[in-house]
Amino acid sequence: CTQCPSGSVPQEDDDTDMMGCFPCAAGTAGTVSCEACEVGYFANGTGMTECVPCPAGTYCDSTGSIDPTECAQGFYQPSVGQST
Repeated sequence: CTQCPSGSVPQEDDDTDMMGCFPCAAGTAGTVSCEACEVGYFANGTGMTECVPCPAGTYCDSTGSIDPTECAQGFYQPSVGQST
């Protein structure tokens, strides 16, 4: 048996036979299974092993964020990993 590389999970066909590995989708990350990024984090690529904290000046207000949202004009967010 061959272990899937980090950032990917086993792919199964309709008969649940293993058909190889496929990368975690954007908005998810993992080393054993792909899990949606928590609020305050994002994954903007496929095959990521961990979600990234949203940088200062942005926020990620939902699980499975693909890209951080910039603060509206006249607002700021000085901290990383924020949901508002």
